[in-house]
Amino acid sequence: LDFLTIEPSSLPAFDAVVMNPPFALVGQPQADLDHVLHAAKFLRPSGTIVAIVAGGVLFRDNARTVAFRAMVDARGGTIEALPDDTFKSSGTGVRTALVTFRSPA
Repeated sequence: LDFLTIEPSSLPAFDAVVMNPPFALVGQPQADLDHVLHAAKFLRPSGTIVAIVAGGVLFRDNARTVAFRAMVDARGGTIEALPDDTFKSSGTGVRTALVTFRSPA
């Protein structure tokens, strides 16, 4: 089942979503951002998203990343770099960031 194909109206709204989406899929770079944006559609007003995303969200300057950072900022959220090797014990050295924001009231 592909999360991005699930319609928000098919489930009840959530107060919070905590997620670790795939960072990239075949033919879909920055899949993490797509997943976070889609998950936000499932929130109740003033609901909270907390997500681990690829660290590139902090420095990439493509339109998708710039728009994502602007949306997080507009919703009073934060994007914080996690320490290098945060997930080393899981077998990966990929740099990551923690994203938090609220849905509009």
